[in-house]
Amino acid sequence: MLAITPIAATPDWSEQPGLAEMARLRAVVESENACALPGCSIKYNSFLTVMWRAVQRGFVSQPDAVCTADGLRHGFSLGVDVTKMRGHRRYSNYKSAVDAAVSVSRAIGKRVETGKTLDLGPWSGTLETALCAMFDSTIIFPMGAVGKSVVEYEDEKRPTDDHSRTGLNAATDMAGLSYSLDTYREVAHYLKQGYFMRVSDVASAFPILPLRPVVWPYFLFRFFRGSSSSAVNLFAHIFADFGASGTPRTFKKFFVDVVVNMARSELVLTLPMPIFVDDCGLIGCDDAQVDAEMVAFHQFCDVVCGVFFKFLKDRAAAQKQLMIGFWWDSRTLTRTLDEVKLLSYMTTLADYAARPTLTLREMQSIAGKMQRATMTFPRGAACLVMSMFALTVGLTLPWHRRRVTKAARGDMWTIWELLHLNLGRASTLTLTFCGARRWPPMHRARNLTRVAVLFAATASTTSGGMARARRGSLSTFWRATRWWRRCVVWPRAGGDAW
Repeated sequence: MLAITPIAATPDWSEQPGLAEMARLRAVVESENACALPGCSIKYNSFLTVMWRAVQRGFVSQPDAVCTADGLRHGFSLGVDVTKMRGHRRYSNYKSAVDAAVSVSRAIGKRVETGKTLDLGPWSGTLETALCAMFDSTIIFPMGAVGKSVVEYEDEKRPTDDHSRTGLNAATDMAGLSYSLDTYREVAHYLKQGYFMRVSDVASAFPILPLRPVVWPYFLFRFFRGSSSSAVNLFAHIFADFGASGTPRTFKKFFVDVVVNMARSELVLTLPMPIFVDDCGLIGCDDAQVDAEMVAFHQFCDVVCGVFFKFLKDRAAAQKQLMIGFWWDSRTLTRTLDEVKLLSYMTTLADYAARPTLTLREMQSIAGKMQRATMTFPRGAACLVMSMFALTVGLTLPWHRRRVTKAARGDMWTIWELLHLNLGRASTLTLTFCGARRWPPMHRARNLTRVAVLFAATASTTSGGMARARRGSLSTFWRATRWWRRCVVWPRAGGDAW
């Protein structure tokens, strides 16, 4: 006769206040809509009314409207395929987050107060068991912390959510979510001689989007609650964060493709407005018109959509304006790196060029700085960044390390030297190669770019508006080859001024 051993009853998740609140909010979404969540500012009825009217007028595409309407009704899934998520995964926070516990806790507290994040209570074995009973699969992702790029908050740290390590980003279907930003060229195209630009920043851009309840179990994390450094609580993001790979494209579709075009449908916006994620630059020839339209756009987003802007960071229309890291000057048609960023880039380049190895996070950081630095060089200089991107191939985790190659080290020093020459300013001169019929091979293109950029940086300081480099002077910087020994001319007028 078999003996039956009593098994302890599984804790009921409804007995946990935090999990019970999560279930209640899930029921709110199912019975009403995702905009009915306490932390959602989007105005569901007025938004949909104006959006479908914009679809009828041809300003908003039908697929974008259907996707946005589904997200506002049921929540945005950010492309996560929940069928690929299996088991219960737990990850510890990174040392950077623990060391900056005060700043990270303050940031978490703001999200909790605004309803963007749900506090599920103190972490314990009972809560973990109840959590596993409530959901078939869960993920507690690791948190990190990085410094803010704003000078006024250089001592502050902002939290980062690592969804790559947990496999959430790998389970994201990026079909229809991949896109590229072309804001730099758009600003250069629309900001003509003597034009004005006004810049506004969307408040809490990504956290505007409510998440679909089915993905809530994969946005869990543990951290200290308040000023306490001993008690750890469990939290759940119910609105989008800044770590999921599908978030940027989802927000772009919501704000750029739908909200902005809704404003154009209602004739609130008539001027061109390049957008970089959540930074909006309205451009026009009359500063009064630019300011008036941007204010009207703010009011439209507030009243109709429920989207707000950071008024403290709003910058009035001006001919010299700071946007996406550059000072754009329509009077001289130049863009210049901010002085603080220029010094930071040169310091980092010199530091990393002297290191024997770099981590994946450091490679990605310096590659972004190198890419932005090459925007102050003539076209073709982007090949100087390829050696750094090549080092990242095969690395997946932030702490993965690889030895710096001779080519990458040389490219970093080259960019440092060129920044030292042009002081981070892109001149109005357009680079052309006289008599060139085809592009050279990549190894020759890199050598050509180094020479061309050096002379372009020097030519930008001349008063005659034209610089000509002949075969003798070219060889002073780099050994000449047959292809690019022809003269290099930078005309002052014509072509793309940037």
